[in-house]
Amino acid sequence: MRVLGSGFKSSEYELYRLGDRTPEACVRFMNHRQLHRLYRTHVNQGGQKHILEDKWLSHFVFAGLGIPTPETLGLYHPVFGRTVSEEALTTERDFVGLAPPGGEVDWIFKPRGGQQGEQIHRFCGTVDNLGAFLERLGNTTRRYYGTRYDGWIVQQRLQQHADLQKINSSCINCVRIVTFHDTSGTITVDFSILRLGTAGSMADNWYKGSLSVHVDPDTGRMGQGVSCPTSGSRWYQVHPDSKVHFTGTRVPYWEDCVELSRRVAANFSGTPSVGWDIVVTPEGPVLVEGNANWGLESVQIHSDGYLTDPVRERLKTYDLEFPDQLRRLPAAVFAVLLNHLRRSRFGRRWNRPGPVF
Repeated sequence: MRVLGSGFKSSEYELYRLGDRTPEACVRFMNHRQLHRLYRTHVNQGGQKHILEDKWLSHFVFAGLGIPTPETLGLYHPVFGRTVSEEALTTERDFVGLAPPGGEVDWIFKPRGGQQGEQIHRFCGTVDNLGAFLERLGNTTRRYYGTRYDGWIVQQRLQQHADLQKINSSCINCVRIVTFHDTSGTITVDFSILRLGTAGSMADNWYKGSLSVHVDPDTGRMGQGVSCPTSGSRWYQVHPDSKVHFTGTRVPYWEDCVELSRRVAANFSGTPSVGWDIVVTPEGPVLVEGNANWGLESVQIHSDGYLTDPVRERLKTYDLEFPDQLRRLPAAVFAVLLNHLRRSRFGRRWNRPGPVF
């Protein structure tokens, strides 16, 4: 009751095994409410985060910085579509010049402002068969982050390193490295994981069935993997589909992955906390995207909580302090009851906005 009354959801109580921890250990975990209402509003409050949200714009920023990224062909949209060389990319015919003569292509289409691996599509074939695929894409204008994003980013599909392909070949498996660029200019790696897709998945998103595998930031060696609570929060040392044992395996090019994340983070001091998604190819790491709203649960589950003493001291420079103890039982009971009231039919009607005069 004290845990739930201190802002944690029941799913977080189970996910972080808070029932087995002392009250002092529980408050080292940041809960979902604190993440959205405090952490993100105080830390990543600058306009730079919108660059990361817009995958078309971020491509040009990363390219200008000399950061290795997937080969981007253009932005497809019936009105606003354009290639990176500023030619039209609004119809099926406009794709002909992007493909080798008579050759097959392997392209990835993803929403310009997409989130959590949503609506990622792969086209593999000749451009002559592209028309039906474009019709199936559906709406090319979508709303993300409270605003409108037009079009689909078109990129060459990456090839992942053979060591990762062996573990899971159903999709590209990304490394996520969460960095923090503090007010002193120091860049710290707060978390690192490997997202392993599972059978039938086009993306390696944790909330859609993939595994979150802990990666030691210093050695690059994989620990255990865990599925999302919606999939039962099961722990793995062996991939459920390929049956490959991954715990103890080292991520290829690990030092280069960390260096790449630090290098790009150095240019985003206005967005201090970013989760960088990196694909390890046979030639080395390639940055896919940066996420100002990186998934807390999928990384914090591998730790004893994000809110360690050094992190708390760091966050004070952003005028941000978190409770260092759980609410006492009477206050916790009151908070739980109040939350239930707000979510009830009466509470929703009470909070409904009135007429505007």
